[in-house]
Amino acid sequence: MLKHYRLKIDLSRVTVITFLILIVLNATTLFAKGDPDDIKKLQETADKGNSEAQYKLGYMYFDGNGVKQNRQEAMRLFKNAADQGHAKSQYELGVMYERGEGIPKDYKEALRWYRKAADQNLAPAQFNMGVMYRRGNGVQQDYQEAVKWYQKAVVQDFAPAQFNLGVMYVNGWGVSKNREEGIKWLRKAADKGLSEAIAALRQLGVPLR
Repeated sequence: MLKHYRLKIDLSRVTVITFLILIVLNATTLFAKGDPDDIKKLQETADKGNSEAQYKLGYMYFDGNGVKQNRQEAMRLFKNAADQGHAKSQYELGVMYERGEGIPKDYKEALRWYRKAADQNLAPAQFNMGVMYRRGNGVQQDYQEAVKWYQKAVVQDFAPAQFNLGVMYVNGWGVSKNREEGIKWLRKAADKGLSEAIAALRQLGVPLR
């Protein structure tokens, strides 16, 4: 499972984590450890404009699985798929722009692609929209808007959003301060094994289950 995370938690108090994740895609399970024949077929399908093939091949170039790592080629493929409305590719572009992966960092462009994916109900994109608004990256800082996007993601049972929403309630950021509601969401994230949520509950003096 390939994941790209950046997690932060201020151990002096409960705070919002910054959580960046690339959509989970284990390319080795898709194409027999980068078998040349399978990659060739995938390339042919991608060249015909198939967005899912472009996405998968882009991910392989991003990670260097079965092909030489090439972030620029990954971005080209993601962009081709994203322009066809492929939500995961739109999300990947957002991550690449936010992190400056193979391209100059551009928060506004990241936000634009996250929004396209989020509008298609992709939970990680909805979560990252919340983070962008919470931090004021590429947009005016707006805690209420951040809460709105976290709420969209928690409907899909997305643990990082459950954690951040809990933090917002505990601290009264963008919502009326409500310790009980905050703990409820922190527990949901902790029950999924999110270490930051477990640490937050301990900071609050809440017994773990």
